[in-house]
Amino acid sequence: MREQSATPRVLALRPLAADWFGAFGAVLQSDTPGFVPLLHQPQAAGWLAAINTVVDRCATTLHRHPDTHECFVAWNGRTVLLVAPAHAPEQVSATLLDAPVCIAPQVWHTLLAPSGFAQVFICENATVTGVSHRLAMPITARP
Repeated sequence: MREQSATPRVLALRPLAADWFGAFGAVLQSDTPGFVPLLHQPQAAGWLAAINTVVDRCATTLHRHPDTHECFVAWNGRTVLLVAPAHAPEQVSATLLDAPVCIAPQVWHTLLAPSGFAQVFICENATVTGVSHRLAMPITARP
């Protein structure tokens, strides 16, 4: 088991933009009037909608879902989203969750609340499997 350092690594927040975030999923947006499908998973059986209350200002673990997407919408307060590629969980990027996003399968992720309290609306498959990764050192983020 690795020891956690008392001093976290501080990441600068990247503006949430489709160009760089595309490697981790999708920023959910559309300028088209009417009904616009943003994600279609025909093999999914059921779905789950939830509110996640986030109180952590610092991350010690990341999570990923091997076989499903997960959508996040900031609900209350400021929320920071941490993401990392499937092959490199220590290569973390941070962004303010100021638009809805959908995380692709296998992408490492977690949420932080810079103020110590935020809420996020989550939508995902009803049956979700997950894997956790303990970070080499805690991570936080600042603008």
